[in-house]
Amino acid sequence: MNDELQPIRDALRDSDKQRAQELLRPLLSNPTAEIWYLAANASTTRDKAIANLKRALALDPWHTRSDRMLLKLSQEQREQANDLARRNPPRKTRSASTTTAPFVDDGSLAELDMIAPSVDTLVGDARAIDKAVLPTLKKAKPTRKRSGWGRLGCVFGILLSLSSSLLVMNLLGLAKGVTGGVKVALGGATPVREVAGIPIAEITAPALVVEPEKIERIAFGASIVDTLNDGYAHQYEFAVSAAQEVVVFVQFLSPMATHVNENVAILDSSGRNAEARCTRDAIVGGNTGLTFTCRVNDSGFWAVRIFGQEGQSVGVYFVSVNRLQS
Repeated sequence: MNDELQPIRDALRDSDKQRAQELLRPLLSNPTAEIWYLAANASTTRDKAIANLKRALALDPWHTRSDRMLLKLSQEQREQANDLARRNPPRKTRSASTTTAPFVDDGSLAELDMIAPSVDTLVGDARAIDKAVLPTLKKAKPTRKRSGWGRLGCVFGILLSLSSSLLVMNLLGLAKGVTGGVKVALGGATPVREVAGIPIAEITAPALVVEPEKIERIAFGASIVDTLNDGYAHQYEFAVSAAQEVVVFVQFLSPMATHVNENVAILDSSGRNAEARCTRDAIVGGNTGLTFTCRVNDSGFWAVRIFGQEGQSVGVYFVSVNRLQS
């Protein structure tokens, strides 16, 4: 199979997507995760690529390259959706009948280019924007007493309650955990510079693929302050129950942390990327911290993992996990 796929890889390397699609067509009768991954690279739009990556992961949930690429494209899609939503707030949304011109493919493969819902369609539907782009601001369902504003208040209330004490600790150099947990050292003291031969700088979401050097348990309502160095990952685990809604905070206090968002991942109880079940938001301006608001669908231990990358996410930080009350 490797020899059969090499001409496709060569075509993609030469940026010849049309040739790659022609070579892929006869292989779709018996596709593998790798074939769908190549199909994603040969797709002519981001939405089609995302659809093909989901097919790859349906066949092989551990296909790492598909997972990385899907995370990257989903982040780009979310950023574009947020930008469009800011320019087209819900109170001024266009009617549902307004649509954008369809994409015209140049002799594409029907099997490879099945179109997933586009970002423009989300903008044309105020309810979709409310669900996919602005979940932290949406109104609660009748069966739930807490509104979206209540969730937002919880986020910032906890942040404000922690900020003064954490800042003082940082200034005094007391960057130690303020709650206890079981610490497990993995992999010694060697920083990670590459994964499977790929330099860390070229990996879109290193927190998903780098094994943590330290694992620590954190309780709801507690916070931990620590220092992260270049090439290491820290992981914080917390117990969850099905149907819970939780919010996880990660905020760096170091001036050397300016691209935190790219180096933090949320994992479910099976150790898989749980991004699809969470809403990711910035805590304050800039890219020094973020929150995950997650609707849990299983019981066990979820985790937040932070990877330290020079110039992006190193130095003093704090982590806090809280349960949102219904």
